Order: sequence, then structure tokens, then C-alpha cells
Amino acid sequence: MFSDLKPYPGYELSGPPWAPALPDHWQVMRGKALFTRLVRPVRESDGVVTCFRDGVVTLRSRRRATGFTEALQEIGYQGVRAGDLVIHAMDAFAGAVGVSDSDGKCSPVYAICRPRGDSEPRYYAALVREMARGQWLMALSRGVRERSTDFRFESFANEVLPTPSSDEQAAIVKYLTHAHRRIDRAIAAKRKLIALLEEQKQAIINQAVTRGLDPTVPLRDTGITWLGEAPEHWRAVRFKHRVGFQEGPGIMAADFRDSGIPLLRISCMAGPEVDLQGCNFLDPEAVDERWAKFRVRAGDYLLSASGSTGAVKPVSEIAIGAVPYTGLLRLWPRDRDVNMEFIRLSMTGAPFASQIDQAKSGVGIKHFGPTHLKRMWIAMPPIEEQVAIVTNVASATSAIDASASVARRGVEILREFRTRLTSDVVTGQVDVRHIAATLPDLDTDEFTGDVSALDDGLVDAAAEFMEGVDA
Repeated sequence: MFSDLKPYPGYELSGPPWAPALPDHWQVMRGKALFTRLVRPVRESDGVVTCFRDGVVTLRSRRRATGFTEALQEIGYQGVRAGDLVIHAMDAFAGAVGVSDSDGKCSPVYAICRPRGDSEPRYYAALVREMARGQWLMALSRGVRERSTDFRFESFANEVLPTPSSDEQAAIVKYLTHAHRRIDRAIAAKRKLIALLEEQKQAIINQAVTRGLDPTVPLRDTGITWLGEAPEHWRAVRFKHRVGFQEGPGIMAADFRDSGIPLLRISCMAGPEVDLQGCNFLDPEAVDERWAKFRVRAGDYLLSASGSTGAVKPVSEIAIGAVPYTGLLRLWPRDRDVNMEFIRLSMTGAPFASQIDQAKSGVGIKHFGPTHLKRMWIAMPPIEEQVAIVTNVASATSAIDASASVARRGVEILREFRTRLTSDVVTGQVDVRHIAATLPDLDTDEFTGDVSALDDGLVDAAAEFMEGVDA
């Protein structure tokens, strides 16, 4: 399905400014020659249909029940039917274009389009999403919202669009539907594998930080509900007695600078260590006067107390001296009998995580801070045993981490492949007609075997395809 993709015999350089050279037998037509806008009345039984940024247009109730802005009055709502091409005027730039799978109603910010003649709505939905991916819709923006567009039907109607024959449009849709199914299935298999590996790793960590390395050591009840039993020579102590912590200051955007002392954000904790990814900067003199006490030191760790709650990462050398923003807590050992990597492992273990879950507060992004950490308990072995546990966990989980890393890279390759393949197919850079002719109808599924059977082979095919495209 992916190994026999070849270009068309000839190409014509003239075409839309956002597109590469098109097959020389394709035409170009304006959107208004291909589609007309409809404004239908709403029926009493109609549910709300939403056009999502991933191109899915469906009843809101099928996707999720919360997180939407609810209209107090449905002024200007219009009817939408299954098979309609739907364009979200304000979010089209982010991919909110698709074909509805449901009857219902939608807000007036949507353009409901029906084909003139035999235009295939699913082909043009994929085409407009490609225009969005390539930033063409952003370039056409007349909107006033930041990072938004005003891509209404009038803009779509005046755009010059590639127009293969109706048979080719159908072949492209058929091919992409099957291709997307296979790729998405392989991505799901990879993500399931990653989740299983993470569970396996967490089980190793939980065992090590709650029972130690010797399965024969006697246990005793710590008297702390969250900790339960622990090796009898371990001590149950308040977290605050062994680890110092301090939340970063709230700093106004007016204090941000283009250079200076880094201001660490949640984005700086995306990797294995705290780095400067996505940081802001502060004036060095202002830091000396107002925020010097918050600067991170060598050996510190940072804890994310909001957003990606619970992540604990060591501070890399490049981030030493930076100021953590509010929502990040700087952690440091209070004495020499504390190994901070053991503390990190303990904070990701089940007993500590349960305490954090109970301490979280707030609406939307849940948050906990120093006040909550002061109430936390932790079971501490002697320092020599802490070091041994850290070493053992690193050794026991290294193969798991390696497998998870390979799987994550596979997901990245497959996602990039999906995007590149779609782009090449809808703009005619590869001819899929001969492959589409061999595929079953769209309401059937050609693959019924074990998902893992196509997994690694598909990643290899994806990498090979993208290498060929780049070459």
C-alpha cells in the first residue's frame, strides 16, 4: 500500500500559489464553482454539531460533554447534514475543516457547503486542511484574534483549488481513508505499548521505594495511612524535614526581557532534565533586587505543581542560576543523608502520589504548593540504601526506557508520515489510482489481523517514504 507510490507522468507548473506543481491533466477551479453555501433551518430534534481541529465534524455529544463555550441563545444557528463540507471560519487555520458524519445544527461561524456537480467533499476537506497546514490560511487572515483567521465562505469561494477528475477524487479519498486507518492503528499500538512499559517501570519504582531491595527484610507499620508498611529500619518523616522547597515568584509579563536571566516555565520540564526550552528572560539587576533568593542551584530539582502536576526533574547545568516561575517548586536536600534522586523516585511512587492527589486544589488546572508539601510524609532508608535503590532502579528500568524511547520515536515517524503522505496525495505528487482500485469499499476494513503484525514494518515503510521525499 505504501511501497508502490509513484508520481504522475507529467506535471504543470501553473497552479495555486500554495501548492507544488500539479499533474498536467488536473484542472484548477475556484471554490465557488465547486461548492455552494447552504443556510438550512434548524429542526427541533437537532443536536449541536462541532467541527474539531483534527478535521472530525460530529455531534458534540459523541466527542466530549465538557470544555465547550455554551451559547445562551442559539441565534443564527443553522442545520447541518451528514456529508456536508463544514468550514469553521475562525479555526480553519488550525485544521477545523471536515465532512460532517451527523445531522444536527451548528453556529453561524460555520460555513455549510454542498458540492456543485460531482465534487467530492472529503477530498476538498483534506485539501483545505493541507492549505491550513502550509500556513496559507494564516496568510489570508483578516481576523483580529491572535493566531486566528477569518476564513469564511467568501474566502473559500475565491480560492483557486486543484481539481482532479471526480474518479480521481474518489480514488484519493478511498486511498487516504485506508492509509489513515492503518497508520492510526499502528500509532495506537505503539501508544499502548508505551503505556504498558510505563506501568512496568512504575511497578519497579513502587517496589523499590516502599520495600527496598531485600524482599526478606522485616516490615512494620509506619502508622501513616498513606505509607502503610515499610522496612523496619526505615524512618517515616515529614517531607519538609528532609527536603527544602520554595515556589517560584509570580512575575508580570511587563518584566520579561529578550535576554538576561532565564525564567523557567513548565515547557522547560519537557525533557529528562530542566533546560531552557521556551523560557522567558529577566533583567539581571531586577533579579538581584527582587528574585535572587529564588534562583536554582546545582543539585536542585524542580517540581511542577500545576499543569503537568507531579513531574520532578533535576536541574541541568545550563539552567543553574535561573529563576523558576510560579507553579514550579525548587527542591533541595536539607542534609547529607538525603539523595535527591531517591526523593524523585519516591515522589513518583504510589504513596506520595496518593498524598499529592488528595492535596490538589483548584478548578481546571489543579494546583498544590508548599502548604501541601509541609503535610506530606515519606519513608526514608539510610543514605547508603538510598544510593543503592537509585542505582538498582536505573539498571532495572534502562531496557524499559530504551524500548519506550523506540516506541515514542515510532509514533513521531508515523505521525509525520501521515502528514506528508496526505500532503503528497491530495496535491498529486503521487498517483494512488492503481492502489485504490485494489482496496475494498470504504465501509469495510482490509486489515483484521494482529495490530502488532503491521507495526514495525509500517514504521520502516514510513521512514523509507520520507527519506525518498526529502531526497
